[in-house]
This record gives sequence, structure tokens and C-alpha cells, in this order.
Amino acid sequence: MKSTLGFIIILAALVDCVPLKQAPQPSEVRLTPWNTATANAPAPAIALEQPAATPVPAPTPTPTIHIVALGESISSIALRYGMDMNAVLAANPEIDPYTLTVGTQVKIPLGNIQNQIGVTAEPLVLELGEPECFRTPEGGLWCFAMLSNPLDEAAANLAVTFTRMNGASEEAVRQTVPAVLNKLDPGDVLPAVVYFSAPVPGDFKVSASLASAFPASQSGKTYFSVDMGSPTIELDGRLAKVIGEAVIAADPGKTVDVWIAALAYDAQGNLLGIRRTESRVTLEQGKGLIFNLNVYSTGSAISSVVIKVEAMLANQ
Repeated sequence: MKSTLGFIIILAALVDCVPLKQAPQPSEVRLTPWNTATANAPAPAIALEQPAATPVPAPTPTPTIHIVALGESISSIALRYGMDMNAVLAANPEIDPYTLTVGTQVKIPLGNIQNQIGVTAEPLVLELGEPECFRTPEGGLWCFAMLSNPLDEAAANLAVTFTRMNGASEEAVRQTVPAVLNKLDPGDVLPAVVYFSAPVPGDFKVSASLASAFPASQSGKTYFSVDMGSPTIELDGRLAKVIGEAVIAADPGKTVDVWIAALAYDAQGNLLGIRRTESRVTLEQGKGLIFNLNVYSTGSAISSVVIKVEAMLANQ
């Protein structure tokens, strides 16, 4: 099996981040992510909040330029801004993703997430946890929010809107981003991740709301089941090493997009870090996709890692 994209380290720049509590509010904003003691434990019942009666004004989207740093790829840059990798490539036709060099300017097409969703089915109501945020050394802000599916059908085309309010002012910075994977099975959870570029004021509040969720059966995508076997996971403080094989239940010769996400948690079940890889492979008889990736913590030691995977027919 041939993979056209290598594995990407996501959130590696956050190794030295320290969890940041938001400005004091009437009730503390706290993420309670998936309890990873058992993979099939029920998701915490966190009801999705209704939008405020008075909408917060959103700024007009402006073009964003990302300067490539050492170790970055198009896939890791896309996840940093909550974009699909193909959307970033489409906005940068002059860039060869296989020869990306430090200092390259990459245009980020923020504000076009709705064009990526492109589904007209009746939306679903999922449950969404409160966001938890972490400062980066350069003054930016990473925020996570967990989506859970309490329904009896799979949801797809998932997107979450994060709104950052700056202190007591009415100024808002809003970003709509996809979840780490595209499909969420019944009883399962997935994080959505957003990055707010520096500078971020010290006095802020971040909220999250569900922007998109539709029946997977009406998403226009063909999904295949994947057998992950028993991946090897080695824990070493704030680093987890994962090695495994994904066997995709599809006919040889099909070209499939495979997304693998590794979610790192502490002993209390708090999400610490995420890594996602994307590969496009042409299936061969009797061969699986071998993966070898590292996950880094944003703060404390990693206690457990959950592996999520999905395989979709390419070019849909």
C-alpha cells in the first residue's frame, strides 16, 4: 500500500504550554472530556447551549498568511486553522506539499468552512462540551471542545464555531472549524480544535456552539469499516508513541482517504493533546496501512491514548 502523505505531528509546538484558565465568570468554564478508562464508556451528558438572543457581531473574514516553520506540513497547518487540507491546497496551487520549505507563505482561506460542508440534509443536534484553552509561547491560544453523539445514527460533516470575547468589550473573534474527524458514531466523542493567533488579550472568554452536523447516510461520502487490531502505545511522561496497522474493509484497487487521530488524556480524563494524520492510499490485497506516530501533551503526563480512525472513498 502506498501512502502519498507522511504522518504529521499535531500540536507539537504546545509541549511547553501551560493550561490557562479563562477570566473569572459566574461559573468556571471547564472541559470535561471523554473518560478513557474504557473505550465504550458513555459520553458525559453536556447539553448544547442555545445561542444568545442578541447575536454577537462577527468581524469580516480577512486573508491569513501562515509562515511555514520547521517540521510543519500542509496537513498540520490545515488542522491548526481548522481547515480541510484540500481547501488549503486549493488556495495555494503554486505550492508543492511534498517540497514545503521553512519560510514559505501559505494562504489560509478562513471563513470558507461552510463551503467545505456543502450539505443540505436536515441538521442533527449533538452535545457539546465547554471549551478549554491553552496559551502558546508566542502568545496564541489553542482551544478544545468535545462533541458527543447521543443519537442512534452516525453524524458527519461536523463543525463547531468558537467565539472569543475580549474582556468587557463587544469585540468578538469567531472561527468555525471542522471536528478532528469527519464522522461521529452513536455514543462516541470527538474534539474540535481551534487556534487563535497572537496576540490574545489576557482578559478573554471563549464559548463554542455547534455549527454543522448531518446524518452520515446523507453526507455524500462512502465510509469503510477499519480494523485497528491492538496498537502498541508507549507512555513516557508528556510523550506517547503509537504503532499500529489499519486494515480497511474495501476491495483492492480502491483509492481511500484514511484519517487517524490520536487523543492523549491525563489520569482525570482531561484532553492533553491531539495528533492527526491523513493518507491517501490505493488498497492492495492482504496489506494494511502501517502507522507510527507521536502524541505530545500540552501540560501534565499522559495517562492514556485513544485512537480514532476513519476511511472514506477518495474524491467524493
